[in-house]
Amino acid sequence: MKRLLAILFFLAGGLAAELAHPVQCTLITASGPQQKRRKAQ
Repeated sequence: MKRLLAILFFLAGGLAAELAHPVQCTLITASGPQQKRRKAQ
């Protein structure tokens, strides 16, 4: 029962954070176009 409540609180916290800051992804940094890596020969 405690595990179920912990999961529900975790999901509720994630939902609340998403409602406070919608579509804010801090894992992906906005950067310019990436250069293609050249194969080492």
